[in-house]
Amino acid sequence: MPMRLGVALWAIVLLTGFAPAPLPRDRSNEVNLRTLQGVWKLVDVRKEGKAEIDDATKLQDIRFEIKGETFRTLPVGPRGPGTVYRLTLDSSRSPVWMTLSRQEGDNVQLIEGVVRLQGDRLTFCYALPGVQPVRRPERFDTDQKGQMQMTLVREKR
Repeated sequence: MPMRLGVALWAIVLLTGFAPAPLPRDRSNEVNLRTLQGVWKLVDVRKEGKAEIDDATKLQDIRFEIKGETFRTLPVGPRGPGTVYRLTLDSSRSPVWMTLSRQEGDNVQLIEGVVRLQGDRLTFCYALPGVQPVRRPERFDTDQKGQMQMTLVREKR
């Protein structure tokens, strides 16, 4: 009896000690400052559920760059440096909260929304500044008043 018990205990120890490790978690859609870096091309814009720009050729030159904590519109043609925002993320929220802020004189402009990453496709749904009430969206639904959604595709990292 003690021999069988000893063999059984050793078998359990050996089987659990050499059990395969769990597969690594897929982090390709994880939203953080590292995964969002690069140049992004605008492919779709929706305002309150409707396509904002019907002509795809008007979207082809609109790009954004995320570098460090900076979110910047890239100028089309010779129109200055583009608009620069400070980008902050709160990945403790689901969906992840994204806030863009910039100083305009004595005022701070805030654009608050939610963001998701699906491979090289980034979707940002946000509340339009100045439309009352300004509330951060809780999901990717632009049918509500004052809500906008941009879909971007990564051009380069």
